Amino acid sequence: MESPLNNARKGTNGYDFLKKQNNESNYISNIVDQCFNKKFSFEISEIWELPLKSQENNALDEEFDKKTYERWQIDELEELKYKLNGVKSKLNSYNFGDWHKHTRSRNPAGFVMRDLKNFEIELLTQAWCKFFELLNVYNIVPANNKKTFRSFHLCEAPGAFICSLNHFLKLNYPSLEWRWCASTLNPYHEGNSLDEMINDDRFISKTLKNWWFGEDYTGNLRHPCNLDNLKKFASTLGPIHLVS
Repeated sequence: MESPLNNARKGTNGYDFLKKQNNESNYISNIVDQCFNKKFSFEISEIWELPLKSQENNALDEEFDKKTYERWQIDELEELKYKLNGVKSKLNSYNFGDWHKHTRSRNPAGFVMRDLKNFEIELLTQAWCKFFELLNVYNIVPANNKKTFRSFHLCEAPGAFICSLNHFLKLNYPSLEWRWCASTLNPYHEGNSLDEMINDDRFISKTLKNWWFGEDYTGNLRHPCNLDNLKKFASTLGPIHLVS
């Protein structure tokens, strides 16, 4: 039995086959384009105002920090969690290696990170890919900024956004002077919960002087003292062009 590709050289059946292939390829390309073209813009509204700081709010914050509260939860979500875990438990009888191989094969973008490893990328993660796409799609780094570019990265561990920005700047703005700072939960503070921190300090340990951990050295932005300290610290850096 001849393959359809051989028939393509002989007559209409082969032409129809190639035409169908081309139509399917165009259909897939259109779907991909639709995904990449999902862009949303938000205009600043006059009614968006941060609450003013007051002594009353400060007292409430201090009182909140001192108390221990029961874990907050939504019953409907807890029920969904229970059902989801029930479904996931059905995988217990399967070989995990085979299952992960199957799920990886179903990811249409699974080859992206594999191929990017050929380009000597530092700290390659999905977050790295996400930020690199944003940098290329949007005018985040102004073309006329030829001297100094300053960025501040919040909740940044393990540092993929910084590494992604570094790669982008080296490729497109090799002469640009870049100064950056970042914050995250301090991985070296014994008071921080291991469940909340990112257990990866490969990048942080090599760039520690660029990291800000706040007044109490926890790096926790939910602590009011650190929010005040962050504003003071940021004001010493000069104009900041990018916050992530």
